[in-house]
Amino acid sequence: MNTFRFVADGFKTVFQTKRLILLIWLVNAGVALLVAIPMLNQIDRSLAGGIREEELLGQFDENWYRTFRFDTQDSETARLLDYSIFGAAPFIHHADRMLSGGIVTATGEFLLKAIESWRLEFNLLSMLTLLALLYAVLGSFVAGGLVSTYWSGVPVTVSEFIADSGRFFGRFIRLAVIGLLVCAVIIHLVGNWGQISIARWTYNEPSELTPFIFYLIKNVVVAFLIATVVMSLDYAKIVIVAEERVSALVAFGSGVAFTFGNFGRTFPLFFVLWAAGLALMGLYGVTEGLFGQTTYWSIVAVFVLQQVYMVLRLTVKAGFYASEIGLVRQVEAKRVRAVVKADSTAGGI
Repeated sequence: MNTFRFVADGFKTVFQTKRLILLIWLVNAGVALLVAIPMLNQIDRSLAGGIREEELLGQFDENWYRTFRFDTQDSETARLLDYSIFGAAPFIHHADRMLSGGIVTATGEFLLKAIESWRLEFNLLSMLTLLALLYAVLGSFVAGGLVSTYWSGVPVTVSEFIADSGRFFGRFIRLAVIGLLVCAVIIHLVGNWGQISIARWTYNEPSELTPFIFYLIKNVVVAFLIATVVMSLDYAKIVIVAEERVSALVAFGSGVAFTFGNFGRTFPLFFVLWAAGLALMGLYGVTEGLFGQTTYWSIVAVFVLQQVYMVLRLTVKAGFYASEIGLVRQVEAKRVRAVVKADSTAGGI
């Protein structure tokens, strides 16, 4: 029951900071335009205001799409336009890229080349990877303000929120790099090893069911390990803010210790919050499918739906921090009471 109380209290705290969530949403929408505007311009040039534009409102025309991809084969943003943008497909697509190590591996190669040659070779990074890195930077920035606000428990102005975000930005970025390196090790040792080993173990299997089950287990294990890293990073951020830690590495160690030292409470809390995010994705996928997108107004409705989803998703992410801070406060309060009780007992003796 404590888990649900932490979640309820956490979201109650988040709802008191609605202005901050809307501010973060505006920043998120601005970043999304970096991809949306070039893609829109390319689609507009391809359609050229002809009758094909009206026909495409009825369905996603595969013939037009193949021609469009051929004409814009050098454009990374154009290659992002496919069936994976509909319904719940983006979530599945991105999760697959994460579990297979696509984003982590590409980022690792980029950083390795930068260290070896002192040059930034952006050609090693796909648009999806660049967006993931950009959102990681923005996430590290706003996380400082959110954690600081929720830890203090005092309402803050937008300028104070931005100031706190900037104050912890450097430490949170270093923390993000540490998390990236740990995830890279997990994917290399567990993910890649499992991928190769399963193919070898099931080479002579008469059914595809056996390798499917093995791959499913491998993905669950990798996802669980990455989830523990994410949990540890969240509690490390709280440690940095609460204790004014300077070393991101030491803070990450403290986050790992707290995560596993209180695993009976940290994992259920993370699971409930993660399930809320997963339910939100499913609800969006189902709701988006109700709109045929056969008229301009239905397209506008889906756009509004997408932005509502983003606001709710940011609310859930803020709920992670607020709920986890509630757990940290309770653990710390119990520790202090235990110390006081031990001291009073020793004094009595």
